[in-house]
Amino acid sequence: VRVADVAGATEEFPAVLTVIGDVAAGADGLPEVGPGQAARIMTGAPLPPGAEAVVPVEWTDGGTGGGAATGMS
Repeated sequence: VRVADVAGATEEFPAVLTVIGDVAAGADGLPEVGPGQAARIMTGAPLPPGAEAVVPVEWTDGGTGGGAATGMS
């Protein structure tokens, strides 16, 4: 994710992002993360271009429907 997209996210006011793809360890052809977007990143995978941080999947709906990210600190 981009830090600006999740800064200040809370349970009451979650950040809602569009999941644009998955990134596996050793992957090439990484998706570019833009404003309002996120990519699922597997353990050992590189951050895709444009991403600045990782939100643990436990803090999200897993990208199944809106991707609310909460609990950033």
